[in-house]
Amino acid sequence: MESPHEPTNARRLRRTTAPSQVLLTAAVVLGMLGGLSIAALLALINKTLHASEGLNQDVVLAFAPRAIADGKPSAGRQQRR
Repeated sequence: MESPHEPTNARRLRRTTAPSQVLLTAAVVLGMLGGLSIAALLALINKTLHASEGLNQDVVLAFAPRAIADGKPSAGRQQRR
């Protein structure tokens, strides 16, 4: 229900976004969940790296495939000679 005291720009924005409001809400929720999962992953990595064991074989093996993959040139990324 629109209030007569509501600014016209807010009414116009609500009318414009009304058809896609469910999609916008879903996008915001998924973005928040993605951010929280990245923060949790970084916290776990930080905790693992600063554990009393330090860098052990399990930690190195967990991140080695990504480091190896980043070192290889892909089809879209050619090495300069």
